[in-house]
Amino acid sequence: MDTQTVVRRVRERAETRPRRVRVAAAAALTVAVVLVLARTNPMHLTFLQDHPLSGNWAFGTASLLMVLALELFSWTVGRLAAVLVSVVVIALICGGGFFLESPASFVRRGHDLAGDAYTADGRYELRIYSWDYADGPSEWQVLVERRGTFRFVATDAGCLAASATTYQGIASFEPGRARLTTSDGTVDIRFDPDTMRVTTPIPAALCPKG
Repeated sequence: MDTQTVVRRVRERAETRPRRVRVAAAAALTVAVVLVLARTNPMHLTFLQDHPLSGNWAFGTASLLMVLALELFSWTVGRLAAVLVSVVVIALICGGGFFLESPASFVRRGHDLAGDAYTADGRYELRIYSWDYADGPSEWQVLVERRGTFRFVATDAGCLAASATTYQGIASFEPGRARLTTSDGTVDIRFDPDTMRVTTPIPAALCPKG
């Protein structure tokens, strides 16, 4: 088969579907990508932090839109582009958005919220997430967040492991300092409110690894 024949067949296939159908397919792919990005929130947008998309709903809809786009595209280049975009979206779905997110953002999106507190001015937030298994919580991850009008910054302050202690609650929280209550007493956390660098994290002995 010569080159001219291949080009002619590609053009013929491109003409088998109306232009509006191909536009609809491209729109379906675009919406699928937007849904995944909104769910993973790689830009740390405050609005999506306060109103996160449900993972099952967002990823399920994105998957259906990808299938629709692949079905609507009838021309070779368009279908190839659809396949490439679909592979990227599937990788994000399977990876839970890990490739686009910081570890702190990945934690806050994927685990149960066990504790939450704001400073008096509402600018800083302390969040404790639990990692639950069949026999109950095994670890609590602590994040300190600074909330902006459009974006937020999340910093990992350490963790508490059930093998060492048990998280009980938040004793106090103010800009630069947080105090947690555990079964073994109070844990003090300090951070720089301007740089969001944790200067006194949770002691490593309270969250042994391995």
